[in-house]
Amino acid sequence: MSVFAFVLSLSARDHLMGPLESVGIPFGLFSGFFLGLAVLSVFQFLFHLTGEDIADER
Repeated sequence: MSVFAFVLSLSARDHLMGPLESVGIPFGLFSGFFLGLAVLSVFQFLFHLTGEDIADER
């Protein structure tokens, strides 16, 4: 699920930035948000994997 959110955030960033820049909204305002969302989803996915590994060893 978090990998899907990561891919979705990257594709949404590409589709949203063009119209926003043409209106005059700067790219940096939203790129930090989407980058943070992508990084958070990657860490959430890694934590999910390690959590399952720890549970399987018990």
